[in-house]
Amino acid sequence: MTLPRFLPVALACFGLFALSACHEGDETSTVGVHTPTPRPKPTPTTQIPPDEQIANSTPPPTPKTRVDSAQANSTPPPPVKADYPYGSPVPGHPGFVTSPYAPDAGYVDVHGFTPSQEVRCPYTNKIFLVP
Repeated sequence: MTLPRFLPVALACFGLFALSACHEGDETSTVGVHTPTPRPKPTPTTQIPPDEQIANSTPPPTPKTRVDSAQANSTPPPPVKADYPYGSPVPGHPGFVTSPYAPDAGYVDVHGFTPSQEVRCPYTNKIFLVP
């Protein structure tokens, strides 16, 4: 039995076809086909393990301060008043004072204010106390 003359040619063509199908090829052989470029894989030094990612996402616990029972039961101290100067009462005009910051500017009406209450000087916007 003799082989037909076209069989070796057919086998050669089939082999080339099979090799070209398995070969990825270069850009010239895949005209019109877009192949994405592979991205470089991150190195192990740039990756954060999942355990550390979770640990870093939560804030650290705040330390609890110890409160003595004497401090917890006591009332806070009253606010300390600043050392403001007192206004000067105007003789013959009750309810009026002169400002310690602007004594020549005019009288300040302090009707309705109690002694030692803070008042703002209308001339200098500074605070003084009612005598």
